[in-house]
Amino acid sequence: MLRRTAIGLLLALLVALPVGAQEGLLGTKSIEFNRLSTQGRIFGCSLVYKALIRDHVYKQGGLVLVHGNISLTGGKGNIIVSLKVILNDMKVSSSGISDTPSKPHFAYLQSGDGRNNVSSFIRKFGLDTPGALVVGRGYA
Repeated sequence: MLRRTAIGLLLALLVALPVGAQEGLLGTKSIEFNRLSTQGRIFGCSLVYKALIRDHVYKQGGLVLVHGNISLTGGKGNIIVSLKVILNDMKVSSSGISDTPSKPHFAYLQSGDGRNNVSSFIRKFGLDTPGALVVGRGYA
């Protein structure tokens, strides 16, 4: 509830501010490190992220909340790298704020120099989470 309220306030500010000032509210909102454990044993870690962007390619400059995680897990001699991406198209109107899940078609990680891991992801998973996609790669 608190998360939804905070996002609502942020989007309300976007409507109230002039376009130039709105751009200052866009970008990375949070990144959080989490240890993954079961029964007191650590089996991995993840970075949970959240960002608010304008999508000028597919949404004609519309607001999109991008969130998910990048995880590294291990067990029984295997290491799994996964990327979870959740997209929500955000609409702000005089009647309020609404978000619509919008599942991405693909996802990958890219470094500052343009290298990416598109070819190394071997599986793509759909989730019960609306608007979510997970891609992963296991290493033995």
